[in-house]
Amino acid sequence: MRRFSIMLLLCFALLLTGCGQKSEQEVLQDLAERKQEMNTYQSRGKMVIQTGKEPITYDVEVWYKKPYFYRVAVKNVQKDITQVLLRNHDGVYVLTPHLKKSFRFQSNWPESDGQVYLYQTLIKSILRDKSRKFRTSKHDYQFDVSVALPQHPSRSKQRIWLDHDLNPKRVQVLNDEHQVMIEVTFQQFQNRTSFDVDSFDMKRNMQQIGTEGDPKSAADAVAPAYLPAGSRLESERSLSSLNGPLTVMRYQGKHPFAITVRRTDTLHQEIAGNAVPINLQQALGVLTTKGKERSLSWIYQGNEYELLGKLSAAEMVKIANTTFQEPTK
Repeated sequence: MRRFSIMLLLCFALLLTGCGQKSEQEVLQDLAERKQEMNTYQSRGKMVIQTGKEPITYDVEVWYKKPYFYRVAVKNVQKDITQVLLRNHDGVYVLTPHLKKSFRFQSNWPESDGQVYLYQTLIKSILRDKSRKFRTSKHDYQFDVSVALPQHPSRSKQRIWLDHDLNPKRVQVLNDEHQVMIEVTFQQFQNRTSFDVDSFDMKRNMQQIGTEGDPKSAADAVAPAYLPAGSRLESERSLSSLNGPLTVMRYQGKHPFAITVRRTDTLHQEIAGNAVPINLQQALGVLTTKGKERSLSWIYQGNEYELLGKLSAAEMVKIANTTFQEPTK
């Protein structure tokens, strides 16, 4: 009888082990396999960006179809404006449908600079960091990993939560002081989904989102609140161009730069050079590198901005983000 009881206890222990949570190595192996085998997915969530003032909330919807088709709809909740980040056979697009404006460029995004609301980016961050920290709980797996963001060097760590099916639940991006700068909460994640034939078509995505925005609130020029050390405004001029009136602000310093501002048009614009999409605080932007020169383009409140100079990507993003905080002139 005693021998039977011991065997029963051993079987029960083995049963518990089989139903228990996976080890770190098992989770990593499953993530690597999923990354290779995943054909499609769709996700919805909320992204909150801390700005030092009022946080900005975005609704984010992601569609993915193997091998490289992406559609990311990013809606600024406070301003009720949606932009679309799209990749298809023709390249990568940043679309602003309510203004009928599009930028197109060639890029290997998101393999180069993927955003934290992309599932593949999270998997890649987990697998790449050999110093990762792993925790498991009754409801999820948690990874703490380092992150390298050239545009945001102070954001040094990610905290990623996956459910026991390895679907994304939440991600936090923290700065050097362990403060949460960005948080994405996934409200829905569906693997193996299906899409219409034209789901990743540029024209369809330009037509689907119908908000008119507020073009009347566009500014003639918006001076950035942040300037690199030693920089100063040298001149501000209003010019005429083929695309209408243009304001040019030139700044002198160790690394001179210029900001151009004009009313946006409805033209499709091609961008040459090495370009990647950038999430600014209030808009999607396109960062282009040509040798030592960089340019950062974005659209906000009916205006089209371009920042040009021999600045680091991080400095350009800091300058651009402070134009959203200033009142119009």
